[in-house]
Amino acid sequence: MKRIIAILAAVFLTASPLTCSAAEPAADEAPAVESAETLSAIGSVSKTFVTVSALQLAEQGLIDIDKPVTDYLPEFRMADKRYKEITVRMLMNHTSGLMGFTFGNSIVFEDVQTEDHDQFLQRLRTQRLKADPGALASYCNDGFTLLELVVERVSGMSFTDYVETHICEPMGLVQTGTPQKNFGDPHTARILLNGETDFAADYAMALGSGGIYATAPDLCRYGTAFFTGNQTLISDRTKAEMNKSIARDRYDDGFGLSWDESDVACYQDAGVKVVAKGGHVIEQSAILMVAPDEKISISVLSAGGDPMCPSYLAEVIMDTVLDDRGITAVHPEPEALTVQDSVPASYLEKADLYACADHIVSVQFPDSRYMELTDLTADNPKPVQYRYADDGRFVLMEGQIGAEDERQAEDQRILTFAERDGKEYILSDYNALIDGFDRRQSATYYLQRTGRHSVDADTMQYWENRAGRKYYLDNGRFSNTAYLGTPCISMQTTDGYVYGLAPDRSVQFTAAVRDSRNALGFIEMPGSGGSNLKDVRMEEHGGHEVLHLTNYALSYAEESAIPDFSAELREIALETGHAKWYNIGKMGGTSLTLDIPAHASVYVYDEYDKVVYSSFMKNCGSEITLPVNGKIVFIGESGVKVSIG
Repeated sequence: MKRIIAILAAVFLTASPLTCSAAEPAADEAPAVESAETLSAIGSVSKTFVTVSALQLAEQGLIDIDKPVTDYLPEFRMADKRYKEITVRMLMNHTSGLMGFTFGNSIVFEDVQTEDHDQFLQRLRTQRLKADPGALASYCNDGFTLLELVVERVSGMSFTDYVETHICEPMGLVQTGTPQKNFGDPHTARILLNGETDFAADYAMALGSGGIYATAPDLCRYGTAFFTGNQTLISDRTKAEMNKSIARDRYDDGFGLSWDESDVACYQDAGVKVVAKGGHVIEQSAILMVAPDEKISISVLSAGGDPMCPSYLAEVIMDTVLDDRGITAVHPEPEALTVQDSVPASYLEKADLYACADHIVSVQFPDSRYMELTDLTADNPKPVQYRYADDGRFVLMEGQIGAEDERQAEDQRILTFAERDGKEYILSDYNALIDGFDRRQSATYYLQRTGRHSVDADTMQYWENRAGRKYYLDNGRFSNTAYLGTPCISMQTTDGYVYGLAPDRSVQFTAAVRDSRNALGFIEMPGSGGSNLKDVRMEEHGGHEVLHLTNYALSYAEESAIPDFSAELREIALETGHAKWYNIGKMGGTSLTLDIPAHASVYVYDEYDKVVYSSFMKNCGSEITLPVNGKIVFIGESGVKVSIG
């Protein structure tokens, strides 16, 4: 587990005061200045705010959540005629069929802008849907950005003002709000990248999807609005609607209206209703967990470390509080399974390619003895082996099959095959020992059977010629956080598919080749494995290619278009929507002094495209030494210039 820099947790119990605590920093870290007043990004927990806003308007008869979105936003259009079937409810329960996340410039460092809000409907006009509206529950940020616009149109208020007036003031939330309210607040959480580098605060500008900022006590107090009997924000009848799970089986995400889990599984057997919503933005993570009938509200905010840590800690706190009340939540140990030496013949025909939004996996049955999964999109593909147990289940093994060290994995994963709506899937039951947090379980749709994608040889050759090429972010705003995490994408191919890798070798997209210039996101799977699909379009400009992630609203220019940096460059004139990249090459080891004005930024990368300098690093100074064979990029608005000394 990555080191945790700071954690703030708050618990609100019936007839008990609000309490708050901070975790100790790692021994080799300077103490993080965190307190009950520390303001943090709550990420996707913000989705509950825009959902409550829409439901308030529904209670007033101003919105019918089962009416089409176009009834409230007539200008909402898409390149897919099915958009007319999307209802307001579908935005709130992730069933709209929207592709996922029109990222654009939606997460920025030390900057507040309305570009993504103002251009959102225009960007949707060129997009398609990944599924029929209402057919598939797959996590979708864009649904809540669209819901934000519905709230603004119906209420006649900005979302920022609506939240302040109709949520924060009634609940007494003093510090909670969007970046328009909280930008530059001196209590904003300290951000340490990788536990080391002090970085500028990041702000999510997709407000309804992830742009609320709060303290742990504020967020916890907000959670009390969901207690049974508390009708400060919405009625109990509306909350009951909000808390209904749409899961068709236990492998479906248990989405309610905005809740990730409308009935947290580990508390169901104990007879306790618990709802939860998590969120994550760059280095900040959050969880809000509420037991409405027990009147328990828990919030955990973290800066740095494992983004799942708040969720694990919230469960520990919930377990403890319930235990004090004589209610025991059980987190089972892995099942004891007896494995077989062969795979039944009925499963052998399932050998094929399977995929999710960010992996393409080969499933094979060597000598009919066991099942082997190989992630073809991994940097160094290594087979992962499963033994057949019983009842159609395959259990993860460690060691070498047939050798003395062969054993069932301590973190147990059990895979089963299933069909749904004419498609074949692999389902996963996972039981893991989380360091410091006991056992935790999950059940998910893991992979979809896709097979090898048939493409004619000439078309595929175009994409194979691109394999290994790098494309560098070209159209991001100077403050766009993508220059930190995904400054470039490396193109790769396999079996009629293409996929893109970030510098850390994480998969950014998988797409099925359509023609020589277009590849489409192709997964139709419930849950997170089918979310955030991306369509790819290649275009030529000035003899070089540009990679467009069309529904992601980001473009990347081919590395061959990047000129060499030289000692003669003393001033870089910037251009809105076009980054100025340079190969450092022989200038490696040279020291530069930069004069970087407002509305501009500079990043320097080593030969592996890892950031070694950014003007958003605090206390970084204006002098840098260029790394050998690295790159430097200047980004800013038209009319702005960076001077080089």
